[in-house]
Amino acid sequence: MTSEKSNKKYIIFWLVIITLISIVISFYFFQFHGGFSSDHSRWGTFGDYIGGIFAFFAFIAVLITIWIQVRQLRITTEELQLSRQEMKNSVEALKNQNDTLLIRNFENTYFELLGMRQSVLQNVHCKWQQAKLKGIDAMKRLYEIYHDLYDSSNEKVNDRVINTYSNLITGYSQGLDDYRRYFCTILRFIDTCNFVEKQKYIELLIALTTQDELILLFYAGATGKNIKGFYDLFEKYKIFKNLNLTKLIHPKHVELYSKEVTNSV
Repeated sequence: MTSEKSNKKYIIFWLVIITLISIVISFYFFQFHGGFSSDHSRWGTFGDYIGGIFAFFAFIAVLITIWIQVRQLRITTEELQLSRQEMKNSVEALKNQNDTLLIRNFENTYFELLGMRQSVLQNVHCKWQQAKLKGIDAMKRLYEIYHDLYDSSNEKVNDRVINTYSNLITGYSQGLDDYRRYFCTILRFIDTCNFVEKQKYIELLIALTTQDELILLFYAGATGKNIKGFYDLFEKYKIFKNLNLTKLIHPKHVELYSKEVTNSV
């Protein structure tokens, strides 16, 4: 197939050459009339004529060559632009694919953490009288105990909040502080993932948290006010904006957090 194309090009080339020679000779006879001359001066004139003709054809060939090169350059430029656009599209597609994969992995871990959170909640126990409550029932009773312990103390407000919570987890509960730490683990996990819409996942976590859980997390967080950690996360993501403030032991406890956190006026 390649040899046939080469032969065709070869034949066309020689046909063009022969045609050009024929045209030149024809013009010669048309211009000077008669047959071939033995006069040197006429051959000189013929040479000048041939030179002029070929100079013209050479000029035309140069113009055609320039036109072909410009056309090829334009085609090459267009191809480069297409290649650049295709490369850009490929990079964007890979980035989108990578972002999708990151979000999918994040959500898989996130929902696993939410599922395990329920197990951690069920491991919260309240030692009260002879009964041993667990889960959300334990949370309700632990809040009542916290309220009683707080009321029986004569310390300053901040000290009472901290010491009451400490007495609650050491003397009346099992797993309550583990629950607080696990809740903060979920917050930290969301906080470190900058490629997702964090507040959306925070909102879901809050929606799954009952008022009894929130009120105990409220006082647990206040105990770590001077410790960089869960208190800062509670503030950052406004964890208690849906908290029923009437559940606070004292109205002034709303000041334990900034107003934005609790939606207080």
